[in-house]
Amino acid sequence: MESANPWERLAEGAEGRTRVAEQADSGAITRLLEHAPYTHIHADWHYPSEWLGSPTFVIVPESAGSGGRRSFSSRLFGDHGPLAGCLAVAADPGPAAWVRVAGIADAARGLELMALMLAAIVAPLREANVSQIAWLLVEGWPEMWLPDLGFEKINEVVTYSKLGTNSPRASQPDGLDIRPVRTSDLTALAEIESRAFEPLWRHSEWSLSLARQQAISFDVAWLGESPVGFQFSTPTLQGAHLSRITVDPVVQGCGVGSAVLAHALEGYAQRGIPLVTLNTQLDNVVSQRLYEKFGFQRSSESFPVYSVSL
Repeated sequence: MESANPWERLAEGAEGRTRVAEQADSGAITRLLEHAPYTHIHADWHYPSEWLGSPTFVIVPESAGSGGRRSFSSRLFGDHGPLAGCLAVAADPGPAAWVRVAGIADAARGLELMALMLAAIVAPLREANVSQIAWLLVEGWPEMWLPDLGFEKINEVVTYSKLGTNSPRASQPDGLDIRPVRTSDLTALAEIESRAFEPLWRHSEWSLSLARQQAISFDVAWLGESPVGFQFSTPTLQGAHLSRITVDPVVQGCGVGSAVLAHALEGYAQRGIPLVTLNTQLDNVVSQRLYEKFGFQRSSESFPVYSVSL
């Protein structure tokens, strides 16, 4: 009988070869991610160390040698020794989770190691009611193994840029007020996220709080007594990255998105920011029309999104 997922079959008989990543493994994980031929980090506003100790952050230690002796590296660096692989998958919020951290030290064993680590985390993910794992391919290497692991390409993240901060004339709803975010806004903004996006693309209240700490601007649009949209932007070496625009579906098409974007561009101009970049999904035609109306141009760079159902 076939296993529910291909990695469970590929990793058959491999029990005990993985373990949960602990704080004491942080040095070995760092060295793996610095020197391994295949690495991936998609942490968003988090730090990978936040997931240490989670049952969905696992490592595959290299053999310590005959008799179970600790390796020279282990004795030298004071940790549990070198690693063959690491994998962290985390949801924020669920029920969809992203591959946050991955590292493979040996290309010849890459498929086996990935299957091994996925098999180790699938049970705790299901216990946490996660029903989907997604992988944003900011590097090309996972693509050679993902189909064999049951992943399928479901979307693509496309990139846009704009030189300058001019905005087209646009009307906006009467009474719309745009102001900087407050801590008390975040719960309502997370609720807007849940209405506006599928689970894979949502931000939790925690993520929004972390993003606020790293943003150069974070604005909320209010209509009457309710928030109806927001944006936040982060700094880049060349200028600013428009990390998020979210508009409540109940007011989409009324000019809220245009007003929020124009306000953000005005803020960039006041800071002397000359270049703005952003990302969106290939199938999000509405957002692409908004950005193109404001003079953003699509670049040739894009990133596939792969997914597997649990």
